[in-house]
Amino acid sequence: MDGRAFRAGDLTNGSRWEGEVAAGKTVKVNVTYRNQGARSWSYALGGRREAVGAFDLSVNADRPAKFGRYTLFPTSQTRGVLGGQQTLKWQLQDVITAQDVQVIFTGGNLRETLGKVGHAAPVAVGLAAVLVLAWAATRRLRLPPLTLAAALIGLSLGLVLGGVLTAYLPALLAESLGAVAGVVLGTLALGRAFALPLTLAGVVPLAFLSGGNAGLLLTLLAALTLVLLLRPRLGQGGGRFRRAAS
Repeated sequence: MDGRAFRAGDLTNGSRWEGEVAAGKTVKVNVTYRNQGARSWSYALGGRREAVGAFDLSVNADRPAKFGRYTLFPTSQTRGVLGGQQTLKWQLQDVITAQDVQVIFTGGNLRETLGKVGHAAPVAVGLAAVLVLAWAATRRLRLPPLTLAAALIGLSLGLVLGGVLTAYLPALLAESLGAVAGVVLGTLALGRAFALPLTLAGVVPLAFLSGGNAGLLLTLLAALTLVLLLRPRLGQGGGRFRRAAS
């Protein structure tokens, strides 16, 4: 407050500063917050429609954010390339408004994120079975049933290991190590020819560690998988065309 430190006490019912202000004097107020773990955060400009001469608010969030209904949208947003890192700014000059600022964090916490990864693990194992069968069919590779079962068990063990390692390592590192271990075990059972489809399936749970970008990453992964599966047929079609032209 006017260059002097003022620490707020209990913020349950808000905070109040009292002081003497001379006639015509301007009091500059700098307010900073640090909010951790909450699902939403709000700043009340006022309880009724009133004039705001200058308002400058910056919010640095490490999770994706949305905004409450009938609240002020930020005047500028800066998002990180990956993950939920973003900077939101409200810069208002000479406006009249009754709206407040409300930010709602849509990204889940670590427990929720790991829960999504855990639910995606069985899907990844089932997807691995489908991809390996399709890979063998399109490339005319031999695939004994027992060998396929051993590979799926190995991939499952690796994904389970990733969940166990989250108690000792950062989530991204732990789950990545588990996925790598699962792919290696599956490749040892099936051979190097099946390393790529096992990898495509094994990284599916890792997409949910990217914050709000899981949908985009899974879409790109699905497109890449489709291209790789159709590649042998596209090559054969090109060969027939060349032979007909010759």
